[in-house]
Amino acid sequence: MSNILEKLLGKKVENVDPQSLEGYGKKVLVVEDNPPLLKLICEVHLKPRGYTVISKYNGRDAWLELERGFTPDIIITDLMMPIMNGEELVKKIKSSKNQRIKDIPIIMLTGKDRDEDVFKGWQSGCFAYLTKPYNPHELFTFMKQAFRPVEDFEGETVYDL
Repeated sequence: MSNILEKLLGKKVENVDPQSLEGYGKKVLVVEDNPPLLKLICEVHLKPRGYTVISKYNGRDAWLELERGFTPDIIITDLMMPIMNGEELVKKIKSSKNQRIKDIPIIMLTGKDRDEDVFKGWQSGCFAYLTKPYNPHELFTFMKQAFRPVEDFEGETVYDL
């Protein structure tokens, strides 16, 4: 696996102190029905940065994982998936009576880029909406913003849409 990572990352993977990685101690639930893309997100982008990753292929399995008690720091989900799509998953999470689940920030990562789709993503309660193919730097920027404490946002301008 390290040879694949070395090729994809373009650098040698060395022994690194896990605590020095940006994702150290943070858990991510990735929901994506495309196996190669799921592997790219988890194995190439998240795990080498120290994130603990749980992955699921559809919204229903992700929801069951949350109900079993897994509490990720963030969820990255596709929109179009079998069984339960991303919009249904986000609405279920945001309408949950369980505050532990309800407060998890969600990034929608999807191939749908029409204005109506983006609006539906925001309307369902997503923290951010990224379209595929995505730029990993944008993903990490949104993730870092989602991890900022609420008091860091005090005094920032709020815009009505």
